[in-house]
Amino acid sequence: MTTTAVNEPESLGWSSMRVMLSPGHLLVAREGSGLLVANPEGPDQEAVTDRLLDLCAGTTGGPPPAGRELVRAAAALLTGSASDEVPALALVAVEGDDLLVTLTRGMRLALTDATGAVDVIDAEDSVLPVSRVLASGAGTVALAPDPQTLEVDRRSNLSGGVVRAGGLLLEPGNRAAGPVPPAETLVDLVPPPPPVEATAPPTFVTFPLHDPEPEEEQSPPAHREPAPDPTAAEEPVDHPVATGELDDGRDSGPDLEEARPEDPPSPDAQEQGVRVRGIVCSRGHFNPPDARFCERCGISTVHQTHSLVTGLRPPLGVLVLDDGTVHTLAGDVVIGRAPEEAEDVRSGRCAPLALDDPELSVSRTHARLVLDGWEVRVEDAGSVNGTFLAEAGSEDWSRLEAGRPTTITPGARLRLGSRVLAFESHHRV
Repeated sequence: MTTTAVNEPESLGWSSMRVMLSPGHLLVAREGSGLLVANPEGPDQEAVTDRLLDLCAGTTGGPPPAGRELVRAAAALLTGSASDEVPALALVAVEGDDLLVTLTRGMRLALTDATGAVDVIDAEDSVLPVSRVLASGAGTVALAPDPQTLEVDRRSNLSGGVVRAGGLLLEPGNRAAGPVPPAETLVDLVPPPPPVEATAPPTFVTFPLHDPEPEEEQSPPAHREPAPDPTAAEEPVDHPVATGELDDGRDSGPDLEEARPEDPPSPDAQEQGVRVRGIVCSRGHFNPPDARFCERCGISTVHQTHSLVTGLRPPLGVLVLDDGTVHTLAGDVVIGRAPEEAEDVRSGRCAPLALDDPELSVSRTHARLVLDGWEVRVEDAGSVNGTFLAEAGSEDWSRLEAGRPTTITPGARLRLGSRVLAFESHHRV
């Protein structure tokens, strides 16, 4: 793999990067605000790839998302798709002079710094897409199934369109060379309430733990246990097939709000997934009971019979952190500086989401996210500095009452100390 040393990292930025190609059969596109390398296999993966291309180009309506907006929208699309529908891919977005890269299984990133050292990142050991933020002057980036064997034509420079290639070599450009192209106009993800000096290094989707230090906290109040499996006695119906037990009017089955045993689900049950009631579109995709359009393929469900079927609940969305990392909401979560100390995490009822916070503004156990049916609810866990909520499109922050769950909707933002998280989802409950 050919690389170029970065002699003056302070003068280089990804906003004017050069995109060099190698021979091959992968789909490579530079559309709108995104750069995509994908290896789709079969019609379902081709369909997901086409939706990503439409997302990058903004053909789905409205201006194309850019920077973290694009990462957030793509994460919602990928986590809302079945695992066998997601192709091996790398999605690249630009935020200022930083590069935001999202990887799925089968695609790798090789970062070569000015000294020639190579760092290879992939998603082989992760069930979720892996994201990384690369600062300006970080080096050169190769994207391919095997980037260390990549041989690029250094005369090439993809400026737009869709081509076939074996991979990419990305080289940051000189900011003084000219203005940023309009296609890479950037949109801020969220304006943080008080400005916070950015000190975090490039991170993965997994979140670094901070050594807890003594602080004066309130004891977390008692909270409602996460909603358990409402149909534990029924035969399991695998999502997203439409061959389950449909309601026919003679036995409508348990109501979503009434069929909640008081005992919390076991860790084994959480690993197998939570089964809920919903509807299935004509193509076999599982959706919330009141969905007007399929959240997987977009087909209308208005004119079909909304018979309820029991299936495995898909992820209800993603949390996008202010450093660009993404966390998929597939189960209940405890958020904090050291969430592994929480009883819900030790018992296996919740997953931990650790926030790096050198300022100690985030409590060790700060807040919880509970997935209740098709809803996502947040509650403050008695944190010192409080948990604040801003609804979608609003700049007004309201402090949550400790221990009282509040339903959040897509586009909402949460502020925990100096950290800000955005919730995004295709689910509209």
